[in-house]
Amino acid sequence: MSKRALMIGAIVVIAIVALVTTAAAVAPRMWHRNITVTAHFQDAVGLYPGNAVSVLGMQVGKVDSVVNK
Repeated sequence: MSKRALMIGAIVVIAIVALVTTAAAVAPRMWHRNITVTAHFQDAVGLYPGNAVSVLGMQVGKVDSVVNK
């Protein structure tokens, strides 16, 4: 194989890796959406802004604000 063919092959591989890496970095942001959920509790002792919100042990968000009524 000639040096030119090796160089072209290397450039193609680098371009494909760059494309896949960019797609992997950008794709999650394209489908990310913000959902606001409002909940009313009788007793919310220990609930503070910034607390993590978890579902089945996986963090899915955070508490933005707590309003006392």
